[in-house]
Amino acid sequence: MLEAHGVQSHLKADVIELVDFALYTLRYAQGRAPNKRRRMPSMSEGRYLTKAEKEMNIRLFGRL
Repeated sequence: MLEAHGVQSHLKADVIELVDFALYTLRYAQGRAPNKRRRMPSMSEGRYLTKAEKEMNIRLFGRL
């Protein structure tokens, strides 16, 4: 991924360290790991809708 984005090979270790630090900081600030429940195969749906959003769309528009 780094090569595809044009990161020079001598900076690879620094970039990996920064990304790891950023992810750790986000997890620490949030107090938990990311929620993976919302994962879906790419392009299978336009966007993820919660149960409440689906119910609201059905109520307002009669469809999802």
